[in-house]
Amino acid sequence: MTTPRPPWRPSLRLVIGLVLAGMVTLTATAIIWTSHLRSARTVVQVSEDLILQAAQTSRDQVQAFLDTPRGVARLLQAEAASGSLDPASTSGLEAHFFDLLAVYPDISMLNWGTELGDFMMVKRRADGALWTKLVQRSGLDEPQVRWAQRAVGAGVQQVLAMESDPQDRYDPRGRPWYQGAQAAEDLFWSDVYVFWSDRAPGLTLAVPHSDAGALVGVFGVDINLEQLSGYLAELQVSEHGLAFALDRRGRLVAAQDPHDQLASSGTGADEQLSLRSAADSATPEIAALAHTVELAAWLEGGPIPDGSLRFDFEGQPYLAAVVPLGLDPERDWVICVAAPASDFMAQVRQADIRNVQVGALLTLLALLVSLVVSRWIGHALEGLVRESGRIRDLRFEAAPTVRPPFRELAEVVDAFERMKVGLRSFQLYLPIKLVRQLLERQAEPRLGGETREVTIYFSDIAGFTPITESLGPMLMAERLGEYLAAVSACIQDREGTVVQYVGDEVMAFWGAPLEVPRHVERACDAALAVQERLASLWDFDADHPAMPTRVGLHTERVAVGHFGSSDRMYYGAIGDGVVLASRLEGLNKLYGTTILVSETTAIRVLELFALRRLDRVTVKGRVQPTVIYELLGRRGSVDDATLDFARRYEAAVDLYLAGEWAPAVEAFDALRRERPDDGATRALLARCIAFLADPPEDWGGFYAVTVK
Repeated sequence: MTTPRPPWRPSLRLVIGLVLAGMVTLTATAIIWTSHLRSARTVVQVSEDLILQAAQTSRDQVQAFLDTPRGVARLLQAEAASGSLDPASTSGLEAHFFDLLAVYPDISMLNWGTELGDFMMVKRRADGALWTKLVQRSGLDEPQVRWAQRAVGAGVQQVLAMESDPQDRYDPRGRPWYQGAQAAEDLFWSDVYVFWSDRAPGLTLAVPHSDAGALVGVFGVDINLEQLSGYLAELQVSEHGLAFALDRRGRLVAAQDPHDQLASSGTGADEQLSLRSAADSATPEIAALAHTVELAAWLEGGPIPDGSLRFDFEGQPYLAAVVPLGLDPERDWVICVAAPASDFMAQVRQADIRNVQVGALLTLLALLVSLVVSRWIGHALEGLVRESGRIRDLRFEAAPTVRPPFRELAEVVDAFERMKVGLRSFQLYLPIKLVRQLLERQAEPRLGGETREVTIYFSDIAGFTPITESLGPMLMAERLGEYLAAVSACIQDREGTVVQYVGDEVMAFWGAPLEVPRHVERACDAALAVQERLASLWDFDADHPAMPTRVGLHTERVAVGHFGSSDRMYYGAIGDGVVLASRLEGLNKLYGTTILVSETTAIRVLELFALRRLDRVTVKGRVQPTVIYELLGRRGSVDDATLDFARRYEAAVDLYLAGEWAPAVEAFDALRRERPDDGATRALLARCIAFLADPPEDWGGFYAVTVK
């Protein structure tokens, strides 16, 4: 039997050689002519867009810098209101201030002042040491002022010396930050001022704490704005660009050159420092921008300049943009970014010249090898583009019913079909989000990563080994597959990325490879959803045993990317934050809990979820203590009895952390009698009993966990 010959198809090379000349000639001519006519307008538009984007990026980074002290102020207010933090406990408050300053290096000082004139301050000195200032007025005829001095890196209990200062008459009630919070009855931002001790610009965030409607005192959070100037100095506006921040009075609250912020008057001991006006800046570009009509109008109470603005400096045109920070209606700042127009225009002009050169070369080549345009080849190429688009989007439907008319295109389509078969299997081994992102970028994965803030999730099955022994390997593999599918669905439905399974362990994170808004909240929701889903996964019997799951969550900036070797890589995350998240999952066994979160995660979701502060520990492999929390549920979904138990438990923890073993034993024993099945209560009761019998030396207010 004779094999039929395949139908003849014209060669794609032949058709392209005949038809491409006219298409390329007309297209290239139109592009070159249009580019020539519109180049000037394009240069201006691109430059204005770039400078505005730079200003918005600078604003976003400044807002992110100020979010941390705002969150700490709100945390202190919430802890005092809930009773988990007792401001009247000097040792407990000092230890808590100490912990917060250790976690947040951008904060310079934490304060607490009372209506009786008492005051406590934990201050970060220039060398990094944390000193405490105590002012006691209540119950005394004369105020008593003491300084607790510590060495660099010393713990809260490691005091080198206590020094009295009888000449100090400091009264927090007369300070602007205290009076401002008292009048606002909410979060108060002070004006920028020069810190007396540091001789550096800064501001104070203050929040009041009231009891039964009466003001008890005010918490203060101090920020050294020299660090904000450092942020602006690192911004890559352009080759010669600069960024700075102004307040409503035209003063430099942050600049790329911190020495430009302060002006001095007087000499010696009488020298006075104040914020410098932008119009008097030692940086001539800043002074020139401050004298523009648009910025001067804003300083006089007018609106913020819309879009970009222009000014001349030494005969050279500059582009600038001014965006509001949105700090406070009465104390608003603006972020100003300026750069020479030549920084942007030179690159655009070079690109325009290259486009003309390439277009002219392509036109010349097309005229030599091509003749006319054919709709026929255009239609065939469009089909090929559509097919490649399906593969790019990881849509592997059945083969197309219409075959291309050209031999070469038919072979390409056949190759696409073979490729789709392999990709259908390949996508099961990698996070589908990552694969789509690589295809959209047309980028190959390379070893290495980038630093991203992510919320990391670890979970495993409690008692996995006995379950495996009871089911046998084949049945266990089936049940484990059902279990992992349920856990993964809860994570992926909330925009998480599952990066690996190790036996029964699941690792996932939020915030990479794609940005996830409110990723901390999404991760907490997923952890709760996992527990709820597993409770109803099977009708539990011998073949479907319960698989109780422990979860650990931690939020931190870690390295996220492709790791491994040059011939085999995996997508994941590495860093100290990953280790801590894994350790949190393991700590559930010690405390009898199911979901543990770190302090950085807890702070971000304090207003959305009910939490119980469990303990302050160091985990294996880390020396920095961390406060751990149990995630109880969404606010409003946890019953009052559980919340009340949690608050009383936290009060007992404060006694334990302060080293008051006998009261702590009494408090934990009362809680144990109320809820004998609460593992955390039993664990800390046993620990306090042991410490009461044999007190630890140099108690630092944390427990060292030596197991994983």
